[in-house]
Formats: sequence, C-alpha cells, structure tokens
Amino acid sequence: KRQSRKAERLKQFGVIPADGGHFSVDDFDIWMAVHPTNFEFTFAEPPEGIALYIALSGVMEVCMRDRQFVLPPGMLLAVPFSNLRLLRINAEHRHIGLAFSQNAIINQLTRLLEVPVMHELDLFAVCDVTSGAGAGLTTLARVLWDRFVADSEAAGSAHSTVRLFQAMMLIMLESFPHRYSVPPMQFTSPAVPKQIKRAIEYMTANIAASPNVVDIARAAGVSVRALQLAFQEFKSTTPSKYLRQMRLEGARKDLLAHPADDMSVSDVARRWGFTHMGRFSAFYREAFGELPSETW
Repeated sequence: KRQSRKAERLKQFGVIPADGGHFSVDDFDIWMAVHPTNFEFTFAEPPEGIALYIALSGVMEVCMRDRQFVLPPGMLLAVPFSNLRLLRINAEHRHIGLAFSQNAIINQLTRLLEVPVMHELDLFAVCDVTSGAGAGLTTLARVLWDRFVADSEAAGSAHSTVRLFQAMMLIMLESFPHRYSVPPMQFTSPAVPKQIKRAIEYMTANIAASPNVVDIARAAGVSVRALQLAFQEFKSTTPSKYLRQMRLEGARKDLLAHPADDMSVSDVARRWGFTHMGRFSAFYREAFGELPSETW
C-alpha cells in the first residue's frame, strides 16, 4: 500500500523528501532518502531552486508539469523544483538528494556569463552516474554526504564544503542544457573591459531608477564617450539600450510570474522604471514580439 504525504519542509527549501537525514549550509541542502515502504511526495508549493536526485537503489517515478518518467538506480535527475508535481517512491528506494537555491544558481551563472541573468534557467537533465558529468556529480555528492555524516558541525562550517557545492553547480551549468547554455569556452570573456563590468553592475543595482548615461559612466570611472565606444565594441549596442533591455526582461519576468489580477501592466512597468505606458508597450513589442498584456 502506498502512503501519501507532503515532503518535509526544510530550512532552506520549501519541500524536500528526507527520511534518511538532511543537512543545510548557506544556500545548499543535501539529504539521504531511505524509504522502506511506498510513498508519494507532492509539491504543492515548490520553492525556487534546482533539485538533484541521484538514485542509488529502488525506483522513483517522477511527475513533472509536462512529462512523467521512472528514475531507476544508477541514474541522475537535475530539475527545477518548480517543474516537479509528484514523486512516487517505491519500497526500498534510496537516493542522495541535493538542493541549490535559485539565488546561488543565478549568482554563479551571472559570474560565468558576466551579464545579468534575468530569466529562469529551465535546466533539465537525466543521465548515467557512471560517466561524464553524472559520474563527477555523484562523486562530489558522496564526498559531501560522507563529510556531513562523519562530523556535521565541522562540515557545515568548512569553506571547502560550500566550494564543493559550488563545484557541482558549475558542472551542471556547463554540462546540462538550459536557457543560457553556451559552449564552455564562451562562458567567460576576459577581454571585456572592467569599465563595462562596473557599468553593468551599477545598472543592475539601480535598474528601477533608470540611471542616465552620465551616471553610468561616472560609476564606471570613464567618460561618456569612452563608455559608449566600449559598449559598441563589446556588446554591439549603446549603454542606454543595454539598460533598457535589462529592464524589459525584468518586466517580462514579472508578467510571466504574476497573474493578471495580482499586478497590472502599469504596476510592472513602473516597477522597472518605465513611466510612459505607450513607449513601454512599443519597446516591449519590439523586444518580444507581443504586447505586455498578451504575455499573461
């Protein structure tokens, strides 16, 4: 007989099944799921973040928004929590699970790409744990789990523990398909001048205030002309257009995330620094091929 319940609520994340114990540190969680009987775990309010399941024994059925499949032993699943609907755990199933917060993932990817990450990653992968990225992730997961089991207090306070979690994030971002997937050699761009990086950091921090190009240049430590030339050479656009695209992508993310009765188009526009609704709609349609009202 299959029992049904909601997955346990942990410190960092909303719903994670963890009958064999769990540990949390900063933006990361790791747990060992051991189920002697059949169980169903539902994800009524999934948190933001990426889940990694490494199946050790038994069978786990995974129900997502758009697909359903069985994860057998020796396979690994990486998926956003928001895409999960139900896990059916068969008796004697065991897996190591890890959770990476959305904030940690976005920060890591922003550093890799050297540009702001405005959209959901849509990362998804199912792979063998005996070769390639699957083998590397499984090895690191076992190392982390053994460290916590041996001395949870020491493992939780060690800087190397966070570095191991971060190494796993890098493997997933470089090896698994997602919205921002690019060849590994294109992840970093050392040739991008520091003044552009400083300008983008300033834009991100003041995005809703719509800073002008003079403010951006001052923050970057260069003249307006030098900033414009650098953006044209390395980003193929102007600082103003780059900032506008960042704001438009932020507005689109909000429109996709909130129901129409929760927040109006004008509320979203103002939140991202757009005060003229007509120009906002025109810019939005030019960027995304539809009006803001059609995104809902």
